[in-house]
Amino acid sequence: MRRLKQNSGITLIALVITIIILLILAGITINLVIGNNGIIGRTIQAKQDYERETVREEVTLILTEYLQENIQSNKDLQSYLEEQVIKGKIESVEDSEGGIHTIIINNYMVTIDDETLQVIEVTKAKARPKINNIKITIELDGIETQVKENQLEIGTPVKITFDVTFEEGNLIEVNIGTLVDGIVEYTTNGTEMEVDFVVTGKIGEEEIRKRQKISLDKYYQKSEIEASDIKENPIQYYGELVSNYVCYSNGVEAWRIFYADERNIYLIADDYIAANDVPNSPNGIPVTENSTYKLSFKDMANDEIYAEGSKWIVENSKANKWIEKYISNYPESINENIKMGAFLVDTNVWSDYYAGKNAEYAIGSPTIELFSNSYRDTHPDQYIECEATNSYGYQLKWNTEASYGNVIRNLSREGEFNSIYVKASAEKASAMSLASPSGQFKQFLMRVGYNGLIYTDASFDNRSGVRPIVCLKSETKLRKTVKGYEIVD
Repeated sequence: MRRLKQNSGITLIALVITIIILLILAGITINLVIGNNGIIGRTIQAKQDYERETVREEVTLILTEYLQENIQSNKDLQSYLEEQVIKGKIESVEDSEGGIHTIIINNYMVTIDDETLQVIEVTKAKARPKINNIKITIELDGIETQVKENQLEIGTPVKITFDVTFEEGNLIEVNIGTLVDGIVEYTTNGTEMEVDFVVTGKIGEEEIRKRQKISLDKYYQKSEIEASDIKENPIQYYGELVSNYVCYSNGVEAWRIFYADERNIYLIADDYIAANDVPNSPNGIPVTENSTYKLSFKDMANDEIYAEGSKWIVENSKANKWIEKYISNYPESINENIKMGAFLVDTNVWSDYYAGKNAEYAIGSPTIELFSNSYRDTHPDQYIECEATNSYGYQLKWNTEASYGNVIRNLSREGEFNSIYVKASAEKASAMSLASPSGQFKQFLMRVGYNGLIYTDASFDNRSGVRPIVCLKSETKLRKTVKGYEIVD
């Protein structure tokens, strides 16, 4: 019996020791698995590191594709990233400021340096408001109807609505429209092709924003035209505003369609340009200025660059076809007026000021051939005919007249075709100089007066102004807008 009690005691102690050892081992195992640096923690960290690097690689690939595309399109990174949102490659573009872009992709927030095209940082995105159920509608016969692609004319307002939820925080406001009970509502003015919403919420005291861009362009009818379309219906298009033509000089506030052939569209400055927006001759000779807009080009004849007159135009001006009747008849002319005309059709000096990325070239003013071609398109019953009848220059007549002379009277004016032909006011200048020699005297250019006359501009008479002409690149298309047209890039 004593031996049995002794054995039982030893077994109990061994059992207690065993349990203690097992508990110690269990604690060590648990710590290895779920401790601060345990297996699970390291696994989660490894997974997050892998996700971050995967996101970094995805964004780097997008930036590489942008770099390749940018060589041809010259598109800015902001626009490219927003296109990727539409394609579903990026969830959203959250911010773009100071050359740094912030995007959301796969629930990660990525910051990008615009200059180096490098990913700066990849972090887990915080909880943000969620946007769902986007609707774009119009009211037809009192019934709210979902808008279809290419259904609307420019100028038709649409209503945008969507639901916003933020389970992790509280909704505060939206930048435009109204936010009531989790529903955003906004009505456009009919000209907006894109609306950029920013919904703000709060988690505690921290503000969280969700950006949502909604493109409306596809819902509006695409009214795109090219040179041949304008040529077929000049009365509809000539004089229309082209709102987005951009060039180096700020001297022209607006451009209008002046002419079109089968290949090119020509724009004219809506008004006279100031003297300081007129380029100097190649050797630095400035225009003679009577007042801000009233100019003379007599001194341009003294620039030795233009000493060969007609020959120089043939060899150097991209616009020589618009003065072809004279230079083909008088290829050796070195009259003072053809030298002045050479400056006005010098596509090198004028293009530096007025030929933007969409233009083939620019000149200082229309020639009489270009002017009469345009006027004939819009006045097919009574139009201008011009010929280089003598070595001095051109003479004119109405198509209904028998003989040529130095003056044409009664041009249509009072704002017809938005005054692309005649500025019926002498407020800035009494006439528009034409880049063509007059057949009256070898010192005279031609001009179009505010009183509806085409007559001669003496070299010493600096009362006329100029309105530059731009020849757009072939295949350029224009798109209808509320205010006129815009160039389709």
